[in-house]
Amino acid sequence: MTDTILAQMSHSMERRDEEPNIILAHKLTQEEDIKSIDLVADILEKGSRPAQKDAIKVLYEIGRAAPVLIAPYTELFLQKMQSNNNRIVWGALSALAEISKVEGKIIAANLDAILSAADVGSVIAKDKAIEILMHLTSKPKSVNMAANHLVLRLKTAAVNQLPMYAERIHSCLDDEFLPAFKTAILSRLNENMPDSKRRRLQKVLGKLP
Repeated sequence: MTDTILAQMSHSMERRDEEPNIILAHKLTQEEDIKSIDLVADILEKGSRPAQKDAIKVLYEIGRAAPVLIAPYTELFLQKMQSNNNRIVWGALSALAEISKVEGKIIAANLDAILSAADVGSVIAKDKAIEILMHLTSKPKSVNMAANHLVLRLKTAAVNQLPMYAERIHSCLDDEFLPAFKTAILSRLNENMPDSKRRRLQKVLGKLP
């Protein structure tokens, strides 16, 4: 059965694109094929390097459509985000971002480790950390913690990502956090950045009370 799953992945077809992985993910999602999804998770845990890269893609694509189907593998993703393979790190964080839509408690409990993994990871990893925090703002028990982290990350975000983060974060913050949000953006305006990015920040400021 594992060989059947492997045969449908990109590396087995000697393809460098992700289309076979996406097709497999859609198939397993539509069929809610728990047994096969479990095999994909096993490949992520124990498979070859190319197989693991395909498996993580399949799993987070499943998560985009149906996060509950990959939620049982949260501990595996938390383990894999510590990988020395950058593709696996941001892939695991992508899966955790999908899971955070439906399982806030375990994500919040591991938030420090998640943010640490993102901080030493790629731009995509950092983007996924923002996404996770945004999802946690919709959970009553984690909203304060998540909102505070989002404001803090605005203060240190790379200039290239700053306007996008500000635009996205603004949409998920309650009014009580907007003064701190505004202060964080104002503190960045005098930094060296393209005028287009500064205008985007100013546009966000213009929407604030």
